[in-house]
Amino acid sequence: MHGHVTWTTDSTARKYCDFTNSVPSSVPITEKTACEPTTLLNFLEPTKPWERDWHPLQEKLLDYVLDRNRPGSEIIVKEGQVCLIREEFWSLGLLRDMDSHIGNACMKLICEMARQIGKDIYIEDFYVVPVWKETPNNIVTGLPEDADLKDLLAFPAWTNANGPDHFVVCIMMPLRREMVFLDSLYAEHESGFGDEEYRAIFRKIAYQVDHGTWSEKTGYDFPALPRQTRGNDCGVFVLMYTVSMVCGIGFQFQEMDIPIIRQWWCLLLMERF
Repeated sequence: MHGHVTWTTDSTARKYCDFTNSVPSSVPITEKTACEPTTLLNFLEPTKPWERDWHPLQEKLLDYVLDRNRPGSEIIVKEGQVCLIREEFWSLGLLRDMDSHIGNACMKLICEMARQIGKDIYIEDFYVVPVWKETPNNIVTGLPEDADLKDLLAFPAWTNANGPDHFVVCIMMPLRREMVFLDSLYAEHESGFGDEEYRAIFRKIAYQVDHGTWSEKTGYDFPALPRQTRGNDCGVFVLMYTVSMVCGIGFQFQEMDIPIIRQWWCLLLMERF
């Protein structure tokens, strides 16, 4: 990895960072200037993490990774099966269409956070759900055997049913037999969800998970649900809808927060992997 930060709160320790000539290779710090690593657990705190000032080293890290004058193909994060290049970070941290690959890495963080707070969830791969439209017989073959016992199932999906490429997500709570169809452009659709073919697919999945009667909700059932009115932020809305549903504390963000939330997700990835 070309950019690396090791965080510590030990008052006698040193913070190490190497950004390939972009900042000094060793930066001594004191307890006063030390900062805790950014984690999704911060989302549960009263003050949201993106409302705080970044630590100077975090700002340098963001500047380095999101620098459009550096090679887009440079590997920024590599751990196990997670390998992310700068161009993918551009798609997340800048005002661009989020790449599905880095979206999957963010969802991995949500799964890890869920385990930390005692929840058992499953999130489908961003690339898998769109394939179900072409191969409906494979819809439920990849689901975990205990899907009916999960606290939450999430199905992020890419669609062009209403024009430009757009991300939506279906959240299922099997133990409550409840489905939530979330679309950041819900206000543009009378049904509250912009892809009826996906709605049918998700209903089929729900029936396979539990043959009982499921209740359904859309954005209209959440009076304070943040919605998208401009730009190409739908992928980030899907991330925020999902983590909000997992935490169960409501949708505590606004569209105006999205630019800084994009950078927060970048920090989460860089400090985790």
